[in-house]
Amino acid sequence: MYGRFLIYLFSFLTLLFTSEPSWAEKSQEIEIIVDGSGSMAGKMEGSTKLAIAKQSLAKIVNEIPPGSQVALRVYGQNFSVDEKEQSCQDSELIYPMGPIDSEVLTQKIQSIKAKAYTPIAFSLAEAGKDFLAKDNRFIMLVSDGIETCGGDPCQVARDIQTTGAPLVIHSIGFDVDEKAREQLVCIAEVSGGKYFDAKDAKGLFTSLQTIAKQELKPVEPMTQAELPLEEPQNEEPKFLAPPKKTRFGEWIRGGRYYEDAIPLKPGKYRIDHDLRQGEYDYFKISLNNGQKLRIQYTTQDEGSGCAGAAIHSKDRLKLLSNYIVYKSSTGETDLEVFDLEKAPVEFYVLIGSTCQGVQSKDTMLDIFIEDRFDGGSGQEAGPKLKKPLPIKPGKHEENWLQLKSDVDTFVVTGKPGKELHVKVLPESEIATLKFSLYNEDRERLLYAQAKNNGAVVKGKVLVSEDYPEIYIQVSGFNATKYSLKIQSREPKK
Repeated sequence: MYGRFLIYLFSFLTLLFTSEPSWAEKSQEIEIIVDGSGSMAGKMEGSTKLAIAKQSLAKIVNEIPPGSQVALRVYGQNFSVDEKEQSCQDSELIYPMGPIDSEVLTQKIQSIKAKAYTPIAFSLAEAGKDFLAKDNRFIMLVSDGIETCGGDPCQVARDIQTTGAPLVIHSIGFDVDEKAREQLVCIAEVSGGKYFDAKDAKGLFTSLQTIAKQELKPVEPMTQAELPLEEPQNEEPKFLAPPKKTRFGEWIRGGRYYEDAIPLKPGKYRIDHDLRQGEYDYFKISLNNGQKLRIQYTTQDEGSGCAGAAIHSKDRLKLLSNYIVYKSSTGETDLEVFDLEKAPVEFYVLIGSTCQGVQSKDTMLDIFIEDRFDGGSGQEAGPKLKKPLPIKPGKHEENWLQLKSDVDTFVVTGKPGKELHVKVLPESEIATLKFSLYNEDRERLLYAQAKNNGAVVKGKVLVSEDYPEIYIQVSGFNATKYSLKIQSREPKK
């Protein structure tokens, strides 16, 4: 669950005796950043993507919360592709931050053109200067592609959060590929915002409407009973008190980004510093096919209680994440690796949380790597008939289908003239297993499927002299541990 952003609060006495406006009178500041790069001239649904974006934005203007201050910035629209240097510095504030004038704002939206490059990082850095307030600040970013000027938009979004004035960025990927989606997801995550995937005109309008109606809302203030007393002036900043609950474990601190991620091994650890909202420690860890990475993190009984972890691929694509916001609680994130062409594979582990508050120093981490190999072999049985896992007749208790898409392929040498009996039993009562038997020419000899969830599935084939090797390919519905029993028997007469 994503946190919104940090609130800067005045002290209790200041609220009582100053004439600051009430919360209801305060409004948020919203900046819309629109992609004016050349790719927005691409065709979609009988129109251009830019025309669709203009139409959707014009409709959304009246759905922005009343009283909001609004700005409009466009990048990539003023120079040609032959003017890369200028285009990569082309980010124009065409409607400065101020009250909404629907007619003027709509005219500005309609004036946007699509021309050249995509300087997202530069635009975000410039947008950070457009805001007048220090809280309740939002960006709505609409882009149909990845940064093309060499910048790192995710890092810029992360850097903005360290200025002391949080800025929530909601990003919309309009008909984007996987690389662009990954970048836009990162921009949103590190700022406490949300990513929206818009594959067509309807998706774009729905995404904009959802942001306008649900996400652009000031965070509710604390009640007076929750407000801290005024701190004395001219003192060093105060941090969370050291946690009371401790245990043995190695102190660790991760890198600040992917490039300087710190190698991580199974063990017990404690984070040696506080992590602010959207700030992460970066680690890296290698896994083989058939291994499961499990990360447990336990919050302390003091502080905000925020803690969390995410696992990213080597290509920096988020695979899994989980965040908890309770004191004295334990959360878990895990990843199972199977059926990959090349192994070991390196993954990134990000420790931190997007919840509102600080992840306290001394958050406890337990890192486990569990072996889930097949056939007692110390290996993972992969999905390909050309690379089966050799096993012998007998009972093999521990085999794993790690997801419903997992496939295990074995090969066993039978005795010609005898029957090879195969029986597979799932541990899970909700899994339905199936298997196929093939000869060396990859001709399927038998297909069998369990009659119901949790049931055994079995079958037999006669082993010929020409094809003594039998290939067994097991799959099913739902992940499960299963036993595999292979027997060689005389045929019944």
